[in-house]
Amino acid sequence: MRLTFGSPRALASRFAGLAVGAGLLCAHAVAAQSALPSKMDPDKVLPFSTFYALVGRLNADPTMVNSHFTRPDLANGTGFSALSNDAYSVGIGGSTPIAGMIAGFEWTYADFGYETSPQGKTNRAETTYFMLTGGLPFYTTWKMTLFPFLGVGAGSMRVTLKTRDGGPSVSTTKSPTFDEIVLSPGLESQILGTYLMVQPGLGLDYLLLSDDPKSHLGVTLGVRFGTAITPNRTPWKYRGTEVFGGPTFQPSGGTLRVLVGIGGFRIAGAK
Repeated sequence: MRLTFGSPRALASRFAGLAVGAGLLCAHAVAAQSALPSKMDPDKVLPFSTFYALVGRLNADPTMVNSHFTRPDLANGTGFSALSNDAYSVGIGGSTPIAGMIAGFEWTYADFGYETSPQGKTNRAETTYFMLTGGLPFYTTWKMTLFPFLGVGAGSMRVTLKTRDGGPSVSTTKSPTFDEIVLSPGLESQILGTYLMVQPGLGLDYLLLSDDPKSHLGVTLGVRFGTAITPNRTPWKYRGTEVFGGPTFQPSGGTLRVLVGIGGFRIAGAK
């Protein structure tokens, strides 16, 4: 059974709906924009800078971590349900042209859901990551930029285990195993994993400007298509102590993000 009412996952879903609605409301403004002013030569326009909020989807393969929750070898199991493989994500980011490239950053939070079981136990997985991005403007005009990019960053995956009736928790006098924590989480236990990530992708940004020929600042709409690559096994810690026998559980596969922000540009040679 999944509880999503009032959770960050539900809020992210509502945020995504608002972003789509904002895009539809802006469609008429896009169609009504005037032709390119003569003083704005697209061959001399640099990619515009932008700062934005984003929503999207993030994937992770939970097969290995779920094998620690669903234990057919135990008569009564662990009492925990399996985690989901997909998450809603929210975050912020920005980019600006530097030395012929598009340099940027992104910070993202994603919630893989809150699972609960009839045995009075809950488990939840959340991740955050920060990455720096570098792209090459493949096609750019005064109001659109299409660019491939490469992101490099690091993040953490937090698994939270809760038991309604409490019980014993694992001591940190020696490094515990992942299974020991699952079987004895106490009222609440958190296991923190870390990872490095490389994310190649494609970005498309569109700048909405007013009809004023002097307007260089407006609303940015865009999308990011990417592939999360996390090559290393996830190292885990419990209350600052190393955890043995932990699974690999980190972002992987395709990602999609929709962004809304503010952006602006300058004409090459202008001050």
